[in-house]
Amino acid sequence: MIVSMKRITLVAHKADEAAILKALQATQSVEVLKSGAAETGLSALETAQARVQKLGDAIGILRPFTEKDSFFSVAPEYRAEELAGILPEADAFSDRLEAISRELAQTKSEIDKNIALIDSLRPWEHFPADMLTFAAAKRVKYFAGLIAAQDVEKLENIEATAEYQLFNEGVIRSCVVACPVEEAKSVTNFLKSLNWTEYAFPKLTGKPAEAMEELGELNRMLSAKKIELTNELAEKASEREKLFERAYDAAAAARSRSMTAAS
Repeated sequence: MIVSMKRITLVAHKADEAAILKALQATQSVEVLKSGAAETGLSALETAQARVQKLGDAIGILRPFTEKDSFFSVAPEYRAEELAGILPEADAFSDRLEAISRELAQTKSEIDKNIALIDSLRPWEHFPADMLTFAAAKRVKYFAGLIAAQDVEKLENIEATAEYQLFNEGVIRSCVVACPVEEAKSVTNFLKSLNWTEYAFPKLTGKPAEAMEELGELNRMLSAKKIELTNELAEKASEREKLFERAYDAAAAARSRSMTAAS
């Protein structure tokens, strides 16, 4: 059956807005659109689908912090006006959940990035100079890289005017080679003949050991923040689990009405 729909504009005192909105929602025959939705030309079905998606995302955020099978395990009955009345609260709460989830994801990403930086600097822990300024000499070319231990002896065959220094032990060793600028091409070709991987220091000031300590301290603070955000999500899951169960049901019902009207 095709159900015709008409757009209506209702004018009333601002003080009566909440009561009128609640009454309209309780009828389950009027789809209330926000002014922004009307201005952008969103249909009732698009608006309803967007709300279902938004609340579904919120449930997905909370699911790891709720008891197994808690969502949708039992579908209790609620009055239509009760379901309609909780949607604005659920919308606002889902916005907050999305913000927390986004901040948590960013925090985890920063921790992972810092761990990767620390790992990349570990072979250079005993490098004694500032990473940004050590290669600033105009007449000297510096090559920083990682060389296989079995090729270290071959460094003895480097140009007589070049010097090298190793900074760690192990099967892969960190090494800096220095030579006059005019010998750079020859040294470059020589290093290509070895099991040598060029290394670019990250754009961090200070010695590698200092940077590693600072990154470790930053990660300790970020880890504390991650725990705080995770706990906040767990608390909100406990407080608002039933709210989202009911709100999702109400949004899904509104979507179904809109689909019927649009068919």
